[in-house]
Amino acid sequence: MSITKALIDSAQLIAQGAEAKLYKATLGSSPVLLKHRFPKQYRNSVLDISLTKQRVSGEARALLRCLRFGVSVPGIRFVHADTGVLGIEWIDGTSVRMVLGGGAEGEEEVEIAEGEMVIEEEGRDELKDIYGLTQGKFDLLIYWCDKIDRG
Repeated sequence: MSITKALIDSAQLIAQGAEAKLYKATLGSSPVLLKHRFPKQYRNSVLDISLTKQRVSGEARALLRCLRFGVSVPGIRFVHADTGVLGIEWIDGTSVRMVLGGGAEGEEEVEIAEGEMVIEEEGRDELKDIYGLTQGKFDLLIYWCDKIDRG
């Protein structure tokens, strides 16, 4: 059994989407977030392997670019493109997607009440304060998060 498979088997599943499963695991004595882009049975296996490697590598590169531009993002703990697993630093708290109100693609948009908009703006301001982001760096973070989500 590979080390990556053993790590996933011992991890706690915390979320699943169409493209990946997210796990909380322990690497050494530190908690890590594992993003596992699992094989897609409906795809040609050669194409699936190629796309998975590209996407995992691309996500790691996007995080490194953010770091280079001074955006505080989780540190990369390991990249195992062959098995579709990206391990990043575990950060306690609410996910960026939850704070920004993002949802799965294809979800119907609902009209946001004025009070909810204020809460969302406060959440964004809180994120900027926590991570010391200027508006430009915040926009860059949103751009790369969106790019990662879309593969």
